[in-house]
Amino acid sequence: MHNVIDHGQFGAATAAGEESPLQLAWRNACPFVVVGALWEVVAHLGIFPAQFFPTLESIVARFAQLTASGVLPHHAFDTLVRLVVGFALAAC
Repeated sequence: MHNVIDHGQFGAATAAGEESPLQLAWRNACPFVVVGALWEVVAHLGIFPAQFFPTLESIVARFAQLTASGVLPHHAFDTLVRLVVGFALAAC
């Protein structure tokens, strides 16, 4: 029986040709790093008002503040309950 993946003229993948976990992590994180860097540049240039386009630092600080105060977990739980109830109603 043949393998599901036919490597054709390129040959079978060897251990030396596979990506390491670090390379795989970087490849997956790279788009987020690029978008984050562009976000920071635009936020610091002041093209948009800070209330509409805040820096990542202020977003993380506000996220931590809302999580510590319990506001964010409360709203996340309410949203999860609505999702489960809606799915249950749709399944019925």
